[in-house]
Amino acid sequence: MYISKDKLSDLHLGELSPGKLMDQLKFCPEVFNFLKSKEIALGKIRPIITYMTCFTIWILRQTTTKKRETPEGFFDALWDKFSANKKVAKLAGDIVEALEPELWNFFLNILEKECQRGENITKEEIGTGALVFSIEVMGLIYSFGNDETLQKLTNLLAEK
Repeated sequence: MYISKDKLSDLHLGELSPGKLMDQLKFCPEVFNFLKSKEIALGKIRPIITYMTCFTIWILRQTTTKKRETPEGFFDALWDKFSANKKVAKLAGDIVEALEPELWNFFLNILEKECQRGENITKEEIGTGALVFSIEVMGLIYSFGNDETLQKLTNLLAEK
């Protein structure tokens, strides 16, 4: 686990200007390309998922270093695996929650607040957004994680 509750509470979200957010996506173009490919399916939740993706890259860069590139087709393979049905899609969130529980909780709280604001976000958009974000986080765990974390991710993916 790289993102602790203490680390999340120490952050000043004002530090993430739009320019810094975009810099995070430039740092991980494979994540940006996957996010872009799901733009239409995300609908009204797209800005939230984009923000959380940038935020996650930013906090990982504050905590550790990128150790490897994700393999070609990594994100699409996970999308194919987890988007098959809703029960399988939920497992993607379970994997992220197991590896980065504080980040997953923070994400769910952000989602809940946005839904309460009355943005008319559909259940399908929420489900797609959670799946996209969880797949992106798995890719980031792959890229930034140490060998032990990478092994945990591999084991969880094999179980699911």
